[in-house]
Amino acid sequence: MTPLLQAVESCYDAIPRVAPDRVRVEEFGSLRLFVRVGPGFPLYARPAAPRVEVSTQEVVAAADRMRELDVPVAFEWVHDLVPGLVEAVRAAGLTVDLCPLLVLDRAALPVGPPDGIAVRVVQPDDVEGLRALETVTASAFGFADGSVGSPGPERLDALARAIRAGHAARVLGWRNDEPSGPGRPTVLAAGGLQLAAGLAEVVGVGTLPAARGRGLGGAVTAALARHALDRGAEEVFLSAGDAAASRVYQRVGFRRVGTTALAAPAPG
Repeated sequence: MTPLLQAVESCYDAIPRVAPDRVRVEEFGSLRLFVRVGPGFPLYARPAAPRVEVSTQEVVAAADRMRELDVPVAFEWVHDLVPGLVEAVRAAGLTVDLCPLLVLDRAALPVGPPDGIAVRVVQPDDVEGLRALETVTASAFGFADGSVGSPGPERLDALARAIRAGHAARVLGWRNDEPSGPGRPTVLAAGGLQLAAGLAEVVGVGTLPAARGRGLGGAVTAALARHALDRGAEEVFLSAGDAAASRVYQRVGFRRVGTTALAAPAPG
C-alpha cells in the first residue's frame, strides 16, 4: 500500500464528511454507507478501512439498505487497497467497472487554456453560472429525467454553501473564438472539485455532445487542477471513465497510479 494511494483512500472517506450535518454514516460490518441528508447527489458505500475482508453478506446488507432508502445502489473504492471486494460485489449480483486512477504531475500542468478556449471558476453567488454548469452536466452525461438538469433552489443553495466553505469548486468552459449570443457566452463544458483531507478530486467533467473533441474537457480539467493547487491541495486526482477520457486527462498532466472500482446493479 503506497502512501499516495492511502492518501487518496483517506480523501475518499473524508469527502462525504465535510458537512457532517448533511451526511449520516451507517456501518455494515467492513462497509461504511454514507447517506445524504437533504438535497444533493446520492452517495455510496465503501470499505471502512484498507485491506479489510468484505463478505458478500455485508455487500447485500448495504445494498438492501440503499434500496430501502430509495437511492441508487453504489459502491466505490480504491481497488488496489481492497482487491477482494470485486469478488464479493459480483457474488451479490452487482457489476463492477475498473477505472484508471490518475494523479496530477504538477510539472506537466498547462499554465492556461489553449487558444480559443476560455474558462472561469464559478463563485458561490453566481446563480446563473451554477445553473449553467448543471445544465451542461445533464446533457453531457445523458441525464434525461431532469434530476440534474433542472436544479431546484435547495440544491443550488447546498452547492453554493459547499463552494463558499471551500469544500467544492466548479469551472465553466466555452469557446471565445466563435460568435455567441447576447450577454454571457454559451457554456459548453463544466467540471468540479471535491476537497478534503488536504487533497482534491476532479469530478463530473463533461462537454456538450456537439462540442466534443475540441479541447474543452481538457481545458476545464486543467483549470480545476490549477484552482486546487491555488487552494493548497497536496495532490489532485481523478478517476477516468474510460481509456479515451484517460488520454484527455493525461494530456493536461495526469498520470496513472492505480485503479478505482465502481459497483452497481446491471443496467435494466
